[in-house]
Amino acid sequence: MIKRITLKKQAYDYLKNAILNDEFKLDIIYSEQYFADLLNISRTPVRESILHLEQEGFVNILPNRGISIKQLSESEIKQMFQLRTAIGGYCCKFAAENIKTEKGIDLLKTLEQHIEEEKKIFFAHGKPIQYMEQDTSFHLSVVQFTENNQLIEIMNNLRSRINQIGIKTFYKEGRMENTFKEHQAIFHFIRNGDGINAYNAAQNHFNNAQECILSSSTLKL
Repeated sequence: MIKRITLKKQAYDYLKNAILNDEFKLDIIYSEQYFADLLNISRTPVRESILHLEQEGFVNILPNRGISIKQLSESEIKQMFQLRTAIGGYCCKFAAENIKTEKGIDLLKTLEQHIEEEKKIFFAHGKPIQYMEQDTSFHLSVVQFTENNQLIEIMNNLRSRINQIGIKTFYKEGRMENTFKEHQAIFHFIRNGDGINAYNAAQNHFNNAQECILSSSTLKL
């Protein structure tokens, strides 16, 4: 029993990372056996991991046909960013309004570290996935500061899908630099305790990310 659960987790982690890294094609219908052979395991843990991935919106299970990698529609992307903007904007405002606390001071140190890492990656022409990791950590730090478990859970559930489409924006010229500047603006207003402008800066940041994704024909969605 323990071995089966372990294999399911291994299959889930592998397939999810492969999807996020665009290792599977969108126009191919895969079989459970294909993934089982790929991972050199039985079909049972593969089936369980596929069901999990379907619940999270990464794949479509086609009855009597197989599995396809789900391609996000424009409407789904907009809905995702609406949710991200609502939560992210509120959390930035909350952080600014509570920044003078002991935990607020710790948050400033954490955000400053993320921005410094972003700067190093940008000027060193680092890989988009490296920048994405810092971008994700920056925003999750702000959300976690609220200590609102429901908000944190929603953002954790959204994180993988956001990364799946968000990483593609960092391949676009200028987006990495613009993100760095937008994070600086958010940090500035949080540090100054300016909740309204912290919210507005976060909203501008997420709107720009959405526009970058939807307006570029070179990004595979």
